[in-house]
Amino acid sequence: MVKKVGCIGCLGVVGVVLLLVVIVAVAGPRTSSRTTETASSPSSPASQVEESASSAEEEVAAVPPSDPVVQPIALRGSGQTATDPITLPGRNAIATFKHDGRRNFAVKVFAPGAREDLLINKIGPYDGSRLISGAAPVTLDIQADGNWTVEVDPIRPTSSPAFSGRGDAVSGSFRPPGNGAWTMTHDGTRNFAVKLHCSTGSPQLIQNIIGPLDGSRVVTFRGNSCFWEVEADGSWSLAPR
Repeated sequence: MVKKVGCIGCLGVVGVVLLLVVIVAVAGPRTSSRTTETASSPSSPASQVEESASSAEEEVAAVPPSDPVVQPIALRGSGQTATDPITLPGRNAIATFKHDGRRNFAVKVFAPGAREDLLINKIGPYDGSRLISGAAPVTLDIQADGNWTVEVDPIRPTSSPAFSGRGDAVSGSFRPPGNGAWTMTHDGTRNFAVKLHCSTGSPQLIQNIIGPLDGSRVVTFRGNSCFWEVEADGSWSLAPR
């Protein structure tokens, strides 16, 4: 009887051990499988955060940086003055001058390696804009008997090629229209000159007469960008016919 009890106890112990082995074997793989699924699942929170961050970086990279706003150069003085060298805000720039004197108002432009350019030569008060071109810094030699100011701006884009005003002026840059006839008017008594500057070719002298004008000319545009330069002493207009 003692031997039978010992055998039955042995069998009971073996059964318990086998049962524990089976439980461990079953529980182990299930835990490993769940861990693997969580790490590789595309819908997991960690994966979603990484995808969102990646998308945000792509959107930021796709937006080009905006061009900085170019500030005008402003100078003022009285009487005869030679300015310090001025670095133009572009290859072509618009210089707007004002003078409140009664005698001669003359402005010359000096650039290294280039001959002097007589920009303005008027008697009395002046309020107008002239074109200054070049890559090197320029010096303005101003002769005046009154107070004067000058503001130098880059040539900015404009939506329409038509242009009108009074006195000397320079237009913004525009996309050239088709070639054709343009109506031109001027009510002044002195020289009326119109130049067309385009990205291709040399400047074209479109009009150059003395006194009033009410007529038309055929204008040929070249390149993908143009602007007007006008010298006048009265009111004027340029418009496609």
